Amino acid sequence: MKPYVRLDDRHLLGIADHTEELRYLDPEHHRILAVDDDELILDLLSQTLASQRYHVDVARTCEDALPKILFNDYSGILLDLVLPDSNGLGLFRQIARRRPAMRSRVAFLTGALDTGEAVRFVRLVNAPVLRKPFDLGDLISTVRQLTLAEP
Repeated sequence: MKPYVRLDDRHLLGIADHTEELRYLDPEHHRILAVDDDELILDLLSQTLASQRYHVDVARTCEDALPKILFNDYSGILLDLVLPDSNGLGLFRQIARRRPAMRSRVAFLTGALDTGEAVRFVRLVNAPVLRKPFDLGDLISTVRQLTLAEP
């Protein structure tokens, strides 16, 4: 994602401090959906991505996430592999079937990628995976890659 800068010319007249007038614009207003049952993780995702000027929606279950996915266009979806009512793999299958253009915009979050099925599935779909605990720089980099993904 390339940053765009809007400068107010008041700084040229000495009316405003130049650095206060810098504004990073997001021309497409990227919207991200974070799906995780851990409230601390959701808060971390929301705050970190909001600081980068993303609009973040959250869901704690697959049941909460699916209507949001069906009725909103997200630039990226961060999806936990283990959720209380299902798993992230099942929700990903729903996304691939019902909103195929969003399939390349999904990244998985996981505390443990230990089941053989999960490892094979993530390799098969070629989706990014952030292992908890993850570095915030890696999170931001992953989201930027998702927002640039071609449908």
